[in-house]
Order: sequence, then C-alpha cells, then structure tokens
Amino acid sequence: MKFRRQRFQRGTLRKIARANKQWAWEYRYQDPTTGNRKSMFLSTEKFPTQVAVERHLEAFVLKLNSDNPCLAILEPTFNAILDRFTVEERLLEIKQQRPGDRSDVDGELSYSTASSYLSVV
Repeated sequence: MKFRRQRFQRGTLRKIARANKQWAWEYRYQDPTTGNRKSMFLSTEKFPTQVAVERHLEAFVLKLNSDNPCLAILEPTFNAILDRFTVEERLLEIKQQRPGDRSDVDGELSYSTASSYLSVV
C-alpha cells in the first residue's frame, strides 16, 4: 500500500505589467478539478500592497483546499473566517430583504439575526 500525501496549495502571487502602463496582481494556482494552471488578476488600485492581496485571497485559498479540511485550517486569520461565514450564510443577501420577509429555504437566518451579526462583524 502506498502512502499518498494530501496537498495544500497556496498558489503564486506576482505583480505584472498590463496594457496602458497599468499594473495588476496575478495569482496563479492549480485547479483541483482539472489539474490545469489558472490565473486570477486583481487590481493594484483596489489592493495596493501584497499583504492586502494575500488577505483578500485567504478565503479563496481555503475554498480551493476544501477537499482537505484538516489542511485548509492551517492558520487562517479571523477576517478570512468571518468573510467565509458571511458568504456561506448569505448575510448580505438576507440584509437586503425587507424585515419580516421569510424565504422558502429551511434553516435560513432571519433578517434581524443577519442584521445583528453584520453589526458585530
């Protein structure tokens, strides 16, 4: 029996020149479903520093490695966990509804609960 190590990918990040003398961040990673390398481009205006880009990408990297949940929780920041919770629980979508409106989805949070969670976050 062969032992196969689970892989945790972080990807690579670099600053590259784009058209019209613009700069962008290129994040390269391997797509777990196809095995092909993919690129994601992020604006340097929105994310001026490498640290800002890495913080933004933390939630994406966690989802990228979600098949290996033990490895995905290596040392995420609290902000990455909050961002993922906000997206998965659809807090912003619920907040945009009118108070008192209920959705057809069982187990969805109410407007007041989503509002109070967002006020704390």
